[in-house]
Amino acid sequence: MSYSPDIVNRDGKDYIFCAWRRKYVRLTPEEWVRQHFLHALVEVSLTQKVFDQVAVYNRRLGVSFFFLSNGTTHYACRVLENSYQLLPDIPIYSYLCQNT
Repeated sequence: MSYSPDIVNRDGKDYIFCAWRRKYVRLTPEEWVRQHFLHALVEVSLTQKVFDQVAVYNRRLGVSFFFLSNGTTHYACRVLENSYQLLPDIPIYSYLCQNT
């Protein structure tokens, strides 16, 4: 993954462009980490390999549902005895409680 931030200098201070806020913000060490972390979340590809890895971890935990997200794409899955059911939406809490 490669992220090249858009940084400008104004009056001797550096600013980084934040795509989520759609503006330049003061570049601090914390903002540097925030921008790189947000880009890492959004650029994570939700491949079959990623799904399989998450599914294996969650099966070992014995969960009834799991959720997979890269920040922009989200999947909700119900764990069945020998497979998984991809749900159309993230279920409401009462559904999760009734189906565990």
